[in-house]
Amino acid sequence: VIFFDMRVVQGDSAAVESLRQTLLEWTQQRDIFRRILTEDALRRRPPLGQIRDFRLSRGGEHPHTFDIKTEALAIIVEASRVLALAHGVSAVSTTERLRQLVLVDGLRDVDAAAYEEAFQHLQLLRLQLHQEQQRAGKPMSNRLDPDHLNPLDRRILRECLRQVQRLQRDMASRVGL
Repeated sequence: VIFFDMRVVQGDSAAVESLRQTLLEWTQQRDIFRRILTEDALRRRPPLGQIRDFRLSRGGEHPHTFDIKTEALAIIVEASRVLALAHGVSAVSTTERLRQLVLVDGLRDVDAAAYEEAFQHLQLLRLQLHQEQQRAGKPMSNRLDPDHLNPLDRRILRECLRQVQRLQRDMASRVGL
């Protein structure tokens, strides 16, 4: 599915754009393909708990953490991609997809703005985590322990994860699941 995110690094950009348009047209004519992509995008859930704030790993190598990349950021990327394909949006970056979805009535502008802000904040948390790991001489990981955040950042993280849930629900309802 990542081939929908292809970008020109060097060479003929017209050929890549032509291929992208062909793929967009193909996917718009294949409901079953979009349905499979949607179901795949719904398999992962953000780590929000029913009783506690977050659903975290209990043991293993990284106890009391969650993977911010796979359990939050990837969900936004996948849901944005599915919505973009369903609405014929050819943008390849997640933020640009969210912005263009507003223009084709794929998302309401207030929702797209909230999803984009959640995506950017989650990216910022991930980068800060990597900086802390690097300073401490630890191996790089995307495993975040919410208890290491201050109370404000924990609240913002919780709200960002709620936006991830909302985007998943939005995607499922807009593509017919």
